[in-house]
This record gives sequence, C-alpha cells and structure tokens, in this order.
Amino acid sequence: MRCLALSLSLLLAATGVDGAFSFMSYYGVDVPKQVGWVNLPVVTAFTDADAFYAQGNGTQSMLRMPSQNIYQRPPKGTSHEQSSQLLPGWRSALTGWVAANLTPRLHNQTSAGVFIGDEICCHNASCLGSTLAPITQTLRSLVGPSALLYLNECGDTVTGLPKTAGALLPDLDLFGVDIYRYGPAHKAGDEAAAVREFAESDIFPRFRPTQRFMAVPGTFTCSNESYSPAAAEDTRVAAELGFYVSWAKAEPRVAGLNPWHFKNRTSPQHSPPCNMEVGAEGMPKTLATLQALRPGQTNQ
Repeated sequence: MRCLALSLSLLLAATGVDGAFSFMSYYGVDVPKQVGWVNLPVVTAFTDADAFYAQGNGTQSMLRMPSQNIYQRPPKGTSHEQSSQLLPGWRSALTGWVAANLTPRLHNQTSAGVFIGDEICCHNASCLGSTLAPITQTLRSLVGPSALLYLNECGDTVTGLPKTAGALLPDLDLFGVDIYRYGPAHKAGDEAAAVREFAESDIFPRFRPTQRFMAVPGTFTCSNESYSPAAAEDTRVAAELGFYVSWAKAEPRVAGLNPWHFKNRTSPQHSPPCNMEVGAEGMPKTLATLQALRPGQTNQ
C-alpha cells in the first residue's frame, strides 16, 4: 500500500478499464479493527495516520481538513439551504494548515491527500461555487496534481449544477453522496440500486473524465427494536455491502466505498423512528463482512 497515491493517480487517469473495488475508507476510525481492509482511511488525528501507516504496511490516510478559521456552517437548527460561508482570512488559515500538517505528511507518505469535508454545502448548489470552489482551487495550487482531493455532499447540491461534463468542482479527484434505504420497508440491494441510479443520472454526467465516485453505504441500525430489529437490519446491511462491492468492481467510475458509520454513537444521529446510533462495530454480521473485504483485489 506504500504507493497508494501513485496507484490512485494512475486509476484516476485511466478510462475504459475494468473496475476493481479499489479503495475503502470509513466514517469513524478504529485502527486495530480496520487495518487490512481500510486502505484509504479518513483521519482527523495525526496519530491515527501514523498508526495506519505503521500497522497497515504503509497505508496512506486522507487528512480531514478543519473548518476552523476556514468556513462556517449555518447555525444549528436553521436550514441547510443557508450556505456555508468562507471566513475572513480563510486562505491564510488554509495555507498554514497545509504547510504545517499536510505537506510534511505528503512528503513522508503517511498521507495521500485531503478529505475536504461532509455536506458543507448541503441543499445549496451556489455554495459549491462561492465556498468550495475557492477552497479546492487553493488546495490544488498548494499540493500540486498528485495529492488527492475528496468531498462528500448532499445529492440535491449536485442537481443544482449544469448537467455538463466538468461542472462538478474540477479540482476534485473523488466525490460522493449518501443515499440511505433502511428499516422494514427495504430489502438488501435497494440502497445500492438507488445510489447507482443517482450516480448514473446526476453525478457521472457532471464529472470530468478523471473524477471518480466514492459510495457511502449506510452501516448503522436503530436502537428502536420495535421499528427495526437490530439482528434483521444487521443481516440486511451485510448483504447490502455485497451489492455495493459488485457495482464498484464492475463500474470504472466508482473508486470505492466510504461507509457511514463505524463506531457506536451515544446521541441520536437522526430523528425517530431510527436514531442511527449503532454503527458497524455493533453489528456482528456487517463487521465480519467488512473485515473480509480486500479492496484492490479483483478475485474476491
């Protein structure tokens, strides 16, 4: 895995090749449980990047870009349609973070690039141009062409853009959206099919040729057993992962998966009836399925 950045650069430069489910990230880090199958981790703590590199045979991480002094999200309780805003002095703050934290790790190969953030411009396409375009342009000018830039957004943020090739932030390498199908009304395969349909209709037409998609499978269940029994949801999610992997191996525009979320959480992540608190670590079948994955291998 030591040449991950180079390998992904080659992947992104290729067109018309067979997909191979090349990369696995995760929302939530547990190095001992993820070494061996997470090969493009997204980390906030630099100690996690060091641990993945040391324990994972040179696994390189995506460093999560901080928001502090760079941009501000809408106040809690207000609509996502109120755009995230760049803060005064943001360019200096971003340049300083790159110089102090990212550049040294690109040089020592513990990092492959930047995870810019999650749903920064949710429901607001104009925010992509006013907030994220300046950030991605600045990052690209600072890190050069080889480092990876990755962003996850809400689907309707994308649909507000012109449906033309290259309309989606051309400095990005990897882009994803999350669309979840969970609970008793859904069977395994429903979610992957919905994501695939959206990617083919609304994301791929806006990509430039070298951009690739990172799907976000939902690996969570509910504390409310009367709504959706945990064991049944665990079985469904484990099977759902198989549909995602099959798609990723067959579709060259899909680089890999970045499921949400790994660790159990102690506060509601969603309104009733499903709080989405239980993560993959609390779902035995799902965790076993994940730990058996070997991204980058075509013969799984």
